[in-house]
Order: sequence, then C-alpha cells, then structure tokens
Amino acid sequence: MDLSKIDQAHVSVANFASRRPLMRIPSMFFTPEHRRAAYALFGFCRTADDLVDEGKSSLENFRAWRHEAHLPIEQQTDPIMIAWSDIRARYNIDTEYEEAFLNGLELDLVCHRYKTLDELKKYAYGVATAPFLLAMSIVGFRAGVTLEQAKPYIENMGIALQLSNIIRDVKEDLSMGRIYLPETELAAFGLTFDDIEAKRYDDRFKRFMQHFISITTEYYSAGWPILDLWSGSFRLAGGFGFILYRTFLNEVKGYNFDVFNHRVKIPIWKMFLLLAAKWPSIYWTKSANRYFY
Repeated sequence: MDLSKIDQAHVSVANFASRRPLMRIPSMFFTPEHRRAAYALFGFCRTADDLVDEGKSSLENFRAWRHEAHLPIEQQTDPIMIAWSDIRARYNIDTEYEEAFLNGLELDLVCHRYKTLDELKKYAYGVATAPFLLAMSIVGFRAGVTLEQAKPYIENMGIALQLSNIIRDVKEDLSMGRIYLPETELAAFGLTFDDIEAKRYDDRFKRFMQHFISITTEYYSAGWPILDLWSGSFRLAGGFGFILYRTFLNEVKGYNFDVFNHRVKIPIWKMFLLLAAKWPSIYWTKSANRYFY
C-alpha cells in the first residue's frame, strides 16, 4: 500500500483517539512513535467494542467484520484498520492476544449474566488483559524484563480495570440488558439479578458495592508493581491511566454507591489535579499506599 495512504490513516486515527480524554491525557507522555501505535491500537479496540456495545452488530455480522479485520493491509479500506494493520505488522504482534480480545467481545453478544467471579475474570481477560498485552507488545519493558515476568501483574491490573468499568457502568449495561455483577457475589448480600434489574438501591446493595469495590482494590494492589517493570514515558502514562480508573471507585463512593442514577465522569480539570497530586506513587511504587488509596 502507498505509504502516503498509511500516513493519512494514522492522522485520521490520531484525530479520532485524541478526542477521548482518557486516551489523550495519558498519551501526552508517550514518545511520538509509541503515541502513533497507541492511537492505532485504541482505534482498533474502540471500533470493535462499539460494534458490540452500540448494538450495531449481530454475532454473525461481528464475525464477518472480524474476518475482514484480519485481511492484509492492501485489502483494508477503513483508516482505522489500515493504521492497525500497519502497527500489527511493524511490531510483529502476536495475534493470540488480538484473538483473545475479540473472543471476549463476542461474549457480550451471547452472554449477559455471570454466575461467579471466576467466570467474570475469564471475560475480563479477553476485554481488558488482552488489550493490555497488545500494548506491551508495542511498548515493551525496561531492560532485562520479560513478558512472562510481567504477566501476573498485567493480569491483575487488567481485572482491576475491567471491574472498575463494570462498577461505573451498571446503569449503562442494564440499558443493554447486561448484568456483570456476579450472581454468587450478589447472593452473599441477599441480592438477585431481579433486584439489579429493578434497580433496588438499598442497604444490601450498598454493602455489596462496598464489598465489590474492595475486591477491585485488591487487584489494583496486586497489579500496581507492573510500574517497576517499565521505564521512561510509558511509566508515567500507564500509572496515570491506572490512577484515573482507580478514581472511578472513589467517585462511586462519593455517590454513596448509587450507580443506578449516576454514571461517573471525571472532568479534565480534575484529571490534571490528580496527576499533580498522585505522580509520586507512580515513581515510588512502594509508597503507593500513601498516595494511591
């Protein structure tokens, strides 16, 4: 494919990705090369996710799109897929992680309830940990660190990020007929899926949410040492992204766990305040308990 078309595709993807604050602000700390790759990865993941979450696709249609996504760059016409195909080839990315991500998204088309936390963690691997591993295939680690060494931290942080999304998006997911809160965890507090569908906001639900947020926080603690395996700008960018997602949990607490009537959004000005206040926990991870929680 003509290099000018590839460059034009990357410009288009950068315009798309940079409009999202949760992408734009952390990516400020990337090198230009890594920013270009990160935008392409974000564009690919966002496009696939939107097909599922915005009800644009049946399982059959999603699989047809998935097949087209694997076509060589010469056969791609969408700028996002041109850019991603270029990055995938340039960094020799293992398609295992891409397949795991797309498998996770397919679950959203066929599975709208989860019985146990372990089942939910398998889903989280696909939609959160696998994209994380794709990103690591691009950025890498500091000298001497292997992906195998980093995987346990990546897996824990991927679960933490996805559970944060689930806690934040209870209302939005309900509107699509989805409940990601595990049945067995709800049952421990006398709750059922019917209670969630009815948006019963009572003491049982508040206690459950406190419990579920505590579980999520434990995964952040287990995944946080991944920062020690990074160097340079990605350490700051990644750490800031984790802090933003961790802040969703504090915001939910601020609403007294009423996620049925509120969806957490962090304004840009508050993001910069967080960065100013929390950056020590990114560079001195052993002090994370002081700054992070």
